[in-house]
Amino acid sequence: MKTIKLFIFFITLTSLFASCNSDSDVVTLSGFNNSDLVASDDNVVLSKSKDAQVVLSLAWKNCVLSLNNDKMGTSSSQLTTTLQVSASSDFATYKETSETNNSQAYMGADLNSIAKDLGLKADASAPLYFRVKASIGSNIDAKYSETATVNVTPYEIKMNTLQVLDSKKADTLAVLYSPSMNGEYSGFMSATAWSNCYFQENNGTTWGNYGTDGYAFYLSKESTMWNCWFPGNSGCYYVTMNTSTKLWTAAFLKSLSISGGATAAMTYSMTKNTWTSTFTTTADNANIQVSGTEAQYNSTTSTDDSKAVSSTIAFVPGSNNTLTLGSSAGNITVAKAGTYTITINLSTNTTGWTYTVVSDTGNTPTYGDKLYMVSKDDYNTVFTTLQSPTKNGVYNGFYNAAIWDNFRFKAEDGTVYGSGASVSQLEASSSNNIWFDTAGYFLVNVDLTSSTWSKTAVNTITATGDFNSWSATSDAFTYNSSTGKWTATCNVNAITYGLYFLINGSDSWNNKLESTGDGTLGYNTGSNIVPSSTGTYLITLDLSNFTYTLTKQ
Repeated sequence: MKTIKLFIFFITLTSLFASCNSDSDVVTLSGFNNSDLVASDDNVVLSKSKDAQVVLSLAWKNCVLSLNNDKMGTSSSQLTTTLQVSASSDFATYKETSETNNSQAYMGADLNSIAKDLGLKADASAPLYFRVKASIGSNIDAKYSETATVNVTPYEIKMNTLQVLDSKKADTLAVLYSPSMNGEYSGFMSATAWSNCYFQENNGTTWGNYGTDGYAFYLSKESTMWNCWFPGNSGCYYVTMNTSTKLWTAAFLKSLSISGGATAAMTYSMTKNTWTSTFTTTADNANIQVSGTEAQYNSTTSTDDSKAVSSTIAFVPGSNNTLTLGSSAGNITVAKAGTYTITINLSTNTTGWTYTVVSDTGNTPTYGDKLYMVSKDDYNTVFTTLQSPTKNGVYNGFYNAAIWDNFRFKAEDGTVYGSGASVSQLEASSSNNIWFDTAGYFLVNVDLTSSTWSKTAVNTITATGDFNSWSATSDAFTYNSSTGKWTATCNVNAITYGLYFLINGSDSWNNKLESTGDGTLGYNTGSNIVPSSTGTYLITLDLSNFTYTLTKQ
């Protein structure tokens, strides 16, 4: 039936266009003669699934209204045409749009919004009346087309959720919740430093930042609005948005930790919007609590870190492993002593935050002895190799970095790590690169057990041993950036206990490189290197591969 109606609509539209092709078919304002107006359907039932579909089309006669140019000094170029929609046949109240063409098509979301604004009740069919108005100036009575009547059944627009859109209004970053549907929304979401966003309500209203300098966290829905922006911290935020006060806030969740029957810090996953931690209890029925610290940014503080309002955040457990916010943390009871992993899921703003506590017995992770620093674009391109001789998840390696070098870490099992809530935090399968914020030669440290990494600038490497009375500074290496290797020439005139290599001199007796056999090096592991005889040696260190050579001169 819908196909037949659309076919008849387009046949009618064609005849309307044809009716005005004659030069003699000129219509004056005084002879508007109630121009025909046709609709593609007389009964439209709307639903959320039809929001992006054309559900109704209107067309009117393709004629140009004209006037005698001498009459009252007016011109046909002053003609304006509008399309009016009303819920009453007398058009006592109506919505109006300016028209430059001879047709109008309504998407489902737009027609639903019009119907609701005009007072139609959800899930009930009621008529909407359409007519075309033509006018020239305020001193000449307007003329109207015939009225087209269409029965419309709107659906209810629940104002209980809010979409946080990206800077292009293309993707949804998060969904905030308003249980009372009162224009006050809130929820947790992940955001990178200085990321831009908009807020969109379910009725299509889009909110951005008030379009004037100095008004961060003020909201506007005018066409002059800017995008909103987060402070300079990447991680977890508790966001509130209020359409009445036209303000929003962003509380940066700096940390979460477990206390009570066990103590442990929690780690945030930006891609999952979850916090996790592994903890151990020593007694049955131990009670643990989850709380943390936050820094709130608002219209008073703007994005100034020094003005951010510091406060605590606490979770209270409820039925079915749900969580709410409270003034103090509630008890989560762990029935049996043991090692557990707790996960707090904050991605479910609309259905409630949840937690799980899972026993880690028999699930101890295993680690390889190598970790690779790889290209952000090609995970098979290795920049340098980090080592963990004891396979305990702690790795060390060396890299000569340019400023803003971007990279990832890749484990032997193929797992690739990007940055998490901050550049020092690691997260498996994260879409965020890791980077160096300064240039230089660095000792790189990775701890997969805590999902973190750090760097230490390597200022000097020196050889120390019997030959120089264990001096920390006298026999320094020179770095060749072309070969990526360090070299030093040493007069080894005593070899009783051999030698090894210090990183950063006298402060580095626990920051050294020793032999692990067959020309390989270990970081803070191994034994002294004992040359076969005294003499002058060229010592070469290839720290990207943890190898060394001693060449007698």
